[in-house]
Amino acid sequence: MGNGPYAAFPFNISYLGPEKLDRKGANGNRRAPKMASTSSPLKPVLVGSVVGVLEISVTYPLEFLKRTLQLQQQASPLSRAAALSFRGPVHCALHTLHTHGPLGLYVGFSSFVVFAGPRSAIRWGSFETLRSAADASPWARRQRAAQVEAACGLGAGMVEAALGQTPSQAIATKMLHDASPAGPRRLHGLWHAVHTIYTEHGVRRGFFCGLQPAVIKGGATNCIRFPVYGMLKRLMADPAQPAATLPPARAVLCGGLAGVVSAVATQPIDTVMAQAMGLESHRCAGHHSSVSPHASFRRYP
Repeated sequence: MGNGPYAAFPFNISYLGPEKLDRKGANGNRRAPKMASTSSPLKPVLVGSVVGVLEISVTYPLEFLKRTLQLQQQASPLSRAAALSFRGPVHCALHTLHTHGPLGLYVGFSSFVVFAGPRSAIRWGSFETLRSAADASPWARRQRAAQVEAACGLGAGMVEAALGQTPSQAIATKMLHDASPAGPRRLHGLWHAVHTIYTEHGVRRGFFCGLQPAVIKGGATNCIRFPVYGMLKRLMADPAQPAATLPPARAVLCGGLAGVVSAVATQPIDTVMAQAMGLESHRCAGHHSSVSPHASFRRYP
């Protein structure tokens, strides 16, 4: 895998080019591999933005269904007063399509599109900063490159979760909650939602609510995904060539299975994060420490 901002992740989507070996040095030895020139730092940002938009364009309806059901809690006054309670994802999808059409499954999607570029820039910049610091560290020079890149990827993921993912998902979750059967339907579009959230809650409580569970989930996801992906990769590798690169189909399968395991394992944290980012985030007991699960599920008077 290359030394790029996504190099520690199972899918190296922002790889900028093949590594090149100098033919021979003056002493006849082959030199260390070098990355192709990365003269423009905007290239990985643009690539990451495009790939992120394409990915979320396909998967957002599933995100919509998941987040809608997570926000539907009997402990919530809004949910208890709603005229309709979804029985599951199929019921939610059919009702949304019948009531609002296909675009109903994309409520809050604009927030993810707007933040695609900043999230990619944050991920790229933080990874490169951590990688530069690791290159100068004696400890890092004693470790394997994969371990160093995994650690840098973990740190970059947590920084991205704090500065890019949290405000993006906070806006999208509030828009989705507002449009649900339990919502007051006061938010009309992204910019109106941003203005309303800022006016009513300010920056910290409006856009950075759920910061702690978001960062914990980002770190936990990577901590689970990397070992699972490595284990599956070793199991699927050719015994005669264990260090060879996996074929694309096997790599995708390994990454997909690792993603499923990490998603299932971090689902409780994700549910807490949804509660901390919804319209009733201010009702969470001790919203300043929204990591605590009982804060999101206590019964309100």
